[in-house]
Amino acid sequence: MASMDPSKMAARPDLYRKKVSWLELFFDLIFALALAMSAKPLEHISDFSWASLFGLAKFLLVFFFLITFWYRHMILMNRFDHTSFLTTLITMFIGFTVIAFTQFIRIWQTDAALGSFLATIAMSLAVFSIAALYFIFSKRTSTSESVRDAVGSSKMIS
Repeated sequence: MASMDPSKMAARPDLYRKKVSWLELFFDLIFALALAMSAKPLEHISDFSWASLFGLAKFLLVFFFLITFWYRHMILMNRFDHTSFLTTLITMFIGFTVIAFTQFIRIWQTDAALGSFLATIAMSLAVFSIAALYFIFSKRTSTSESVRDAVGSSKMIS
């Protein structure tokens, strides 16, 4: 039932109800922690000086990255709805890289070269992990569809 038409699901919500897994809840909690950690410099904004505006701009940039990254992962997990040990492991790794990214942003405030290098590495690992999840899910979906089509066509022949 995971491939049901979304318009039918909206018209009849009793047909399909996806339960939220503990992994999704934990992943959301990791992003809430990352957003809280990235908002720490905002408590020092008291006036409209250039330093305060720069801190606000830096937070908005990190906020935009974290929200779009969380959204991409959420769409991916809801679209394919596959859970296995490998996908759980990759999702936990993504959570680790997100927390590491926010810590590396803090390092960037004291050592710009090291912090930006580490934040770039963490961001790249997280993006490549999302790409790996998409690749795994698309392979599983195409394999299951080809098996379903083969079984369905053999039933029609006989």
